Amino acid sequence: MARVLIALGTLLLLAGSLALWAERSFIDSRGFAARAASTLQREPVRRALADVITDQVLEYGSAELVTVRPLLEAAAAELIGSPPFRAVWQTGMREAHASFFAGDDAFVLRLTDAMIVLTALLERLDERWVGRLPEELRTELTVFRRRDFAAQTLPLGARVRFLAWLLPLLALLTLAAGVATARSRAQAVARVGIGATVVGLVLLGLLIVAAELTSTLFDPLALAEAVRAVTEVFGAGLQRVAVGLVALGLALAVAAASGARTLDPRPLFRAAEARWEAAAQPPALRVARALLALAAAAAFLVRPELALRAGAALIGLLVLAWALAEILEVADPEPGSVRRDRPAAGAVLRHALRWVLPVAVVAALAVLAVRAPRNASLAPLAWSEPDACNGSALLCDRTLPEVALAATHNAMSASSERGWFFASHVGGIGEQLSAGIRGLLIDAWFGVAVEGGVRTDPFHSDDRAELVAQYGDEFVAARDRIAARMGLAGDDVPREVYLCHGFCELGATRLADSLTVVRDFLAANPREIVIVFVEDHVPAAAVAGVFREVGLDRMALTHRPGESWPTLAEMIERNQRILIMAERDGSGPDWYHAGFELSQETPYSFRSPEDLSCKPNRGLAESPLFQLNHWIERVTPSPADAEMLNRYEFLLRRALECQTERSRTPNLLAVNFYGLGDVVRVADTLNGVTRSGN
Repeated sequence: MARVLIALGTLLLLAGSLALWAERSFIDSRGFAARAASTLQREPVRRALADVITDQVLEYGSAELVTVRPLLEAAAAELIGSPPFRAVWQTGMREAHASFFAGDDAFVLRLTDAMIVLTALLERLDERWVGRLPEELRTELTVFRRRDFAAQTLPLGARVRFLAWLLPLLALLTLAAGVATARSRAQAVARVGIGATVVGLVLLGLLIVAAELTSTLFDPLALAEAVRAVTEVFGAGLQRVAVGLVALGLALAVAAASGARTLDPRPLFRAAEARWEAAAQPPALRVARALLALAAAAAFLVRPELALRAGAALIGLLVLAWALAEILEVADPEPGSVRRDRPAAGAVLRHALRWVLPVAVVAALAVLAVRAPRNASLAPLAWSEPDACNGSALLCDRTLPEVALAATHNAMSASSERGWFFASHVGGIGEQLSAGIRGLLIDAWFGVAVEGGVRTDPFHSDDRAELVAQYGDEFVAARDRIAARMGLAGDDVPREVYLCHGFCELGATRLADSLTVVRDFLAANPREIVIVFVEDHVPAAAVAGVFREVGLDRMALTHRPGESWPTLAEMIERNQRILIMAERDGSGPDWYHAGFELSQETPYSFRSPEDLSCKPNRGLAESPLFQLNHWIERVTPSPADAEMLNRYEFLLRRALECQTERSRTPNLLAVNFYGLGDVVRVADTLNGVTRSGN
């Protein structure tokens, strides 16, 4: 009977802990609002909210604001991190909560005041923004109407409040009854301790799984990180309860499980050690034990703070066990007994490690398995036909020189990517590929990560002179001043290949990160083909090394001069679905091609729409591929320009004119702001295909 009561009490303890945590964290308005305000102390949450505010400004403000998105994000983040905003946010969360669980009238969660402050911040930072921000923004994050959910949430809140005090009380009474009715109270106390430990471990496991599952439901990664941070903040109370139960349970078990009236823990350690030694005799188990120990050693070496925390926790548990043993012995002494000496702390620690370490390692490995990085592969395209080649079966028998592809100039320069000033697009490379872009024009530079961002590390001696010629001495000098203020990198910080548009200080993305997106897209869409054209300001070996690092070399097409081109179907069958070209240095592997031996192009330094022409620029007259450069060259790319240039009729007319004049299919239709206009539709028209959605 005592065992049944203790088992039932353990289950009630688990349910009661969850109910009490839910009531304090979600049902109580003040507790919920306080935790919601605490989430603003987490950087991922501030970034996510800053993105929301910035998206609203960009959607309803001037189109030109997209080029200074980092400035908007910085101002919004400064606002969100301020104490006044947290106070407003906490009040808003409390009112929103009341509409769920208190039956209040509809409540609209707005950020209007935040927008007013944001406008003032931007105008203070730069007077040029005075009057350029939208006067009215749709800042309603969500509208809560009581009739939408009151029938479900109000009774739920009442039940949770009732269970939050009833279940813990029943758990305590049931466990006490189990100890009182047991033949051996020491053994009963040990069972209670084991039960409390199990409950604590279950709660910790639930928290880990909840954090992982909630974050995996959201994309992009920044939003997933914010969701994880919110989960951790709201789970902090339950985590404290769980840790307390584990500590108390282990201490009770160590103090009481020996079965002696003096509650000496040494027999427990000796018995556990004997079982461990007996179980470890088979070679397979000995090898498993050694591997577990190696895994623990590796974890502690990589994350030394784990060792410190684990050691501190173990010492605390041993001290707590000793204290409980003393109290229990004084409370229930054996008549005429002589007090036995307790084992020295070192002996207790030595014996404890023999059986605690394997359990800790298994738990650590389980946590690492759950927290393993998620595959960031893009989902398969909904509009891709099963037997299609780049979206249409009509293209399967054609070669690359016979196919038009929508392409993006400075593909890496996107306002949705953090830190990019003067962006050429809104969506990043992943969004571009999902939208139908199949040609990516990117710029590779050496950069060094510093505290303020990334500093450019020019490789070619003429890089600076080239930038001065393109952007002007004043602009380049301003970049130099920005770089100087960013500080120097440490001696142990290596330079890496970044995607930058001349100035990594004004926007930089690791080449490896962008190519990983391309690789994942191709893996998720096995019938799609992509061309990557690199404006290389670094050696061929450095760029090719990054392609090899992410595994794209195994998917790369190798085309030698004079050879016939494979059809798209043949490229797909061989899994050679990416053509890689470099503007300057094609001396790398066979699959890393000299771009302007394979491709020719139009000019690209157009200053107005009237300057657009089809004249030959770089490349050879016999080069089989043809790149149509279709943008206005500006230091700050203009969405207004793109809206006009990328119109279906305008872009198609120029493409047909250049196709006639150059006797080449425009294989790469390179534009800025691909989301404006109809570059994908123009490519489809040139290919003679019609895709659903066009």
